[in-house]
Amino acid sequence: MNNIEKEILSKIQEGDIKVFDFLFNSYYSILCVYAKGLLRVSQIAEEVVQDVFLKLWNGRSALSINISLKAYLYKTVHNRCLNYIRDHSTQKVIKEFSIDDIKSRFELLEIESSYSILDELLSDQIEDDLNQAIDSLPEQGKKIFCLCRFQGLSYSEVAEQLNISVSTVKTQMLRSIEKLKGELIRYFPSNLGN
Repeated sequence: MNNIEKEILSKIQEGDIKVFDFLFNSYYSILCVYAKGLLRVSQIAEEVVQDVFLKLWNGRSALSINISLKAYLYKTVHNRCLNYIRDHSTQKVIKEFSIDDIKSRFELLEIESSYSILDELLSDQIEDDLNQAIDSLPEQGKKIFCLCRFQGLSYSEVAEQLNISVSTVKTQMLRSIEKLKGELIRYFPSNLGN
């Protein structure tokens, strides 16, 4: 966690609602998109993200975060989504996910959470490098990656849409993630680049 994030956390712990609003407004929409990718239902995704922020605010005085705020929020939303899927797996609104889907989404979370939103604000270079890295993927891998990552489709949905096997989708996603990690290694802590 960098010094700016430490200051934000400190202000939230002190009850500064304006700083909390800044954090909420900075991450709410993107966290909802991420949660919807896992849960498939916008309303449920929004409720999960709102609950994460509500619990963060209500527990602010005892809050202890040692990773970046972005990583903390993504991991908390990710875990709450998995808990929701587990607790409501018999409901029709929750589609089945393969273990590979969940693992892939978690690897993407590692890519995203390796730097904070404040770092992004300081450098447009990160976004440019990420876009170039995605553009450098082979055509099929790029298409599969974008469908999974940006449209939130499961492996089986991508396979059906592209008329390919689920194992091809899985293989292409693993290759794409490894290639992106290699291209963006300078932005990762050392344990993610290995």
